[in-house]
Amino acid sequence: MVERLTQEMATQKQRTPPPTLRYIARLRKPQEPHHAKAGNLNNAIALTSGDFLLVLDCDMVATPKILQALMPHFYRGDDTAPTADEEAACSTVIDESMAMVQSPQAFSNTLPGDPLNNNSPLFYHVIVPGWDGWKAAPCCGTNVIFSRKALKSIGNFTYGSVTEDFLTSLTLKAAGYRTAYVDEILAVGLAPEGLDSFFGQRLRWAVGGLQIFRYFNPLFKVGLTWPQRLLYAWSGGHYLLAFPLCIVLCTPFLFLLDDGSLLLTTGTVREYSWHFFPFYITHLLVAALAHRRLGWRRGAQYLWRSQQEPVFMLFTYMRACLVVGLGLQFGFQVTRKDGKRDDVLRDLASAFPHLVCFVIGTACVVTGALQMCEQGMGHDLRLAYFVNMCWASLVLCGLWPPIGQFWGVPVPGTKGFACPAFPWRISIVRRGGYEAIPDAAATAADTPVVLEEG
Repeated sequence: MVERLTQEMATQKQRTPPPTLRYIARLRKPQEPHHAKAGNLNNAIALTSGDFLLVLDCDMVATPKILQALMPHFYRGDDTAPTADEEAACSTVIDESMAMVQSPQAFSNTLPGDPLNNNSPLFYHVIVPGWDGWKAAPCCGTNVIFSRKALKSIGNFTYGSVTEDFLTSLTLKAAGYRTAYVDEILAVGLAPEGLDSFFGQRLRWAVGGLQIFRYFNPLFKVGLTWPQRLLYAWSGGHYLLAFPLCIVLCTPFLFLLDDGSLLLTTGTVREYSWHFFPFYITHLLVAALAHRRLGWRRGAQYLWRSQQEPVFMLFTYMRACLVVGLGLQFGFQVTRKDGKRDDVLRDLASAFPHLVCFVIGTACVVTGALQMCEQGMGHDLRLAYFVNMCWASLVLCGLWPPIGQFWGVPVPGTKGFACPAFPWRISIVRRGGYEAIPDAAATAADTPVVLEEG
């Protein structure tokens, strides 16, 4: 099918004049909603005429084969063609039911080890393919192709959330359209390099998800199957777990500060451990199985990241819950990706809550260790101190990534990583932007390319 479509496109190219690259801009009118990215996309839809729209963020560098990888999903076999003719039997027509085809995101400038989990391989290579299995593949904002006809039928990109991409895919699913996900890296971009930009981006994602959950609740959305309702509802509703998680994370420190007199459970530590540890170990085993698809080494690394991320993102998720719950104004902020670090004071402000909690938590653990050394402490109380100190130490490990990035971690891009099937070499400029250079030695689809510092 790909070869046939390529021949058809080549024939069409010979018949029509070469395409023109156009830059489309719009004026911000006072007292009128701008709708940020969704408004820009809808404005471009009104001024263009193609049947399909490829959406790429400005920092994304796409492979030459991105259209060949995604476009075939918009076609199906022509059932009306006579089967006697072999060529006619292989003919294809546009599948009007397919509205969107999404591919994953990848970034070339993450720190070694990706401490803030910018690449999110669990999401892009495990979770979203699972969504696609339930016919619920969402839009992730970039590296995606839309059908113009499908978008026009729902009134173009949907307003009402700062994550308009996700909301639009929900609207398309409710309208009866199909979506698909191609688990292949077809474009590589830049991740936020400063803490202020990183947490600002994640805050926008959380606010957008909660806005969808509150104002467009997928559980009551007509046109969705129940698996689709549950998946889309969970994507926004899970941010509400930040508040009970905060209680869970603060508990061991309160115990250590209160000289062990705080009553955490109605049973003994042994009884609690017999119930808690089987649950937690089972949780880790399930998470390990989910990460196994990434390979054992990379999977183990991101398994640890998946345990850290809910901890260091806790303040951001709680803030998002308050913004949406109280109905506060929250505008669309473009994520800074110009290759320059954010202002030091702004980064310090982003890491300050983590730093304060880390210092207080460390003091609690040290105090607990000193109290354990005292004579006359009973065995059960000593065991309770030990369990809470281990618990508190895990929380401190979860708080560390943004603190470590602020205090002198090497500049992003100092080490490369292999990016299969990406025929470009990305040169990272230490304090500038980046440039994409075609690599003749990497034209084969199965050739790994190292994204390295320039």
